[in-house]
Amino acid sequence: FVCPQCAGKLQFLPDGATLRCGFCGFEQVVANGAARPTNSQFGEGAFEQDFSTALAQAKGHLAPVQMRTFQCNGCAVEFVLSPEAISLTCPYCDSTYVTETAAAQDIIPPHVVIPFRILPEQAEKAIRVWLKEIGVERPQISPIVGIYLPVWTFDVGGEIRWGGQVKRGDNWVPVSGNYLAFSNDVCVPASKKLNGDMAKAFAAFDLDGLMAYDGRYLADWPAERHTIPLADASLQARKQVLQELRRNPRKLTLEDVRNLKLGSLGLVVESFKLALLPV
Repeated sequence: FVCPQCAGKLQFLPDGATLRCGFCGFEQVVANGAARPTNSQFGEGAFEQDFSTALAQAKGHLAPVQMRTFQCNGCAVEFVLSPEAISLTCPYCDSTYVTETAAAQDIIPPHVVIPFRILPEQAEKAIRVWLKEIGVERPQISPIVGIYLPVWTFDVGGEIRWGGQVKRGDNWVPVSGNYLAFSNDVCVPASKKLNGDMAKAFAAFDLDGLMAYDGRYLADWPAERHTIPLADASLQARKQVLQELRRNPRKLTLEDVRNLKLGSLGLVVESFKLALLPV
């Protein structure tokens, strides 16, 4: 990402659309090359990929591309770097590296990305305001590092056979039925470093802001490489749909159900996509 006017370094601005040279001020719009389609032939919404085809022939369905990768020596996390990134601060252990030796590998690129909208300085200001509100004086804050984190999203649907017991008078009587389920954009973290709290945070992202992936969005922002395979993540997505029904059995029947049993043979993953979310 070299400025065509002065050969300076272009940086991605948190307006979601622009690269700017830090020396001469030249600007280049990214969004023109990352238009958002209105629909997809698979699943619900834009950018969806056919799940069955991807499992059958992953390399043919998702063509790998040459991308620079770098692994932190401190915590073993692997990052995807923009072509011209020369340094990296690991957001997990604060280790700082010069990345001139980063290797180029054939990896499957993300389908979509939500570009950064705020600067690290704005994030630090928000954290300091929050700490002041809860009574923390003179806080010591680690360097604020922006990073794109990978997440799989799945459209999951199908027929679920269920059975259990409901109360009739003083007795619990057996009941059963079929439930037609559909869950759009079930989010599953694509990195083994991300815990359950981060998974909940992913669920709060407004995915309407997704843009088609463009490597220019990674200018000055590292992206963690996905380490959880598509097949493993799809099993977790199905599990999350069933767990949600167990927590809310009234979706199946308006009555309270005990000893609930769910049959998941009819529950299938219809489509998926790999997204990078800004943190």
